Amino acid sequence: MLMEAQKPRIAIIGGFPRAGTRQFCNLVNLVPDCSIQGEMHTHAYNLFAEFVQEIDKTYEGRWMGEGYAERRAEAVLEAYRLFSKTNRNDGVDWNLLKVAGLKKPLAEIAHNQTKLLFGPSRRSITYFYCLRGIHSNFNSLAGAFDYTVPHYKKRISASISGLQEMTDDAFFDIRPLHLEGFINSDGAQWVHEKLFEPIGLNMTREETSDAIERTSGSNRTPDQKRRPGVTQEEVKALDSDKDFTEKVRWLEDFFSVSLL
Repeated sequence: MLMEAQKPRIAIIGGFPRAGTRQFCNLVNLVPDCSIQGEMHTHAYNLFAEFVQEIDKTYEGRWMGEGYAERRAEAVLEAYRLFSKTNRNDGVDWNLLKVAGLKKPLAEIAHNQTKLLFGPSRRSITYFYCLRGIHSNFNSLAGAFDYTVPHYKKRISASISGLQEMTDDAFFDIRPLHLEGFINSDGAQWVHEKLFEPIGLNMTREETSDAIERTSGSNRTPDQKRRPGVTQEEVKALDSDKDFTEKVRWLEDFFSVSLL
């Protein structure tokens, strides 16, 4: 088992889709020697975790130990980098890497697979849960990806259920990234406290402000897909579903934010 001080730290950026995941990922990647990779399809992610688990079973009692755990973490992240949905990118120097991980909205639905991938190499990982006001989040997803209200409620409910299960597992150091909180903040201080500090990054205010400026618009919906807002019918369908709103209220209480 690796010591917690050993680098790189592992960070996952999950939570709601269209809630700032790309910008938060890009902000970390602008810090030297940090590498948060793009997304992988859920089915592929599950198969990837099963594959790594089979390798662990094969090596158990043979080449396990700190040396194997260190190489294993590197192999998992390198393989993820090569198969993730991202533009071609060069590898990183593992000896210099401060923070490594992946961006995968709704990754909490597959939290068991995440633990299979990183559990043997770390005692814990930092899990950033991105979230956003329900109406604005649905509106963005409906415009960008043609989400319907039933589909949206199903996906967000599954996300919250996954998070609820994760809260009982000390392996996940869960941290919220509330998009409206970021938008309404002074920017640099918020990013330092909510994003950089939990993973041990230290940037000056000027550097952080520059990074925010360089990544602004990362999640912008193309103009041709932007909607003027949620309809009255959509609001009613979102707000009147008792089971759904109870899950959202739990999330509000857990992170001390307002979403409805």
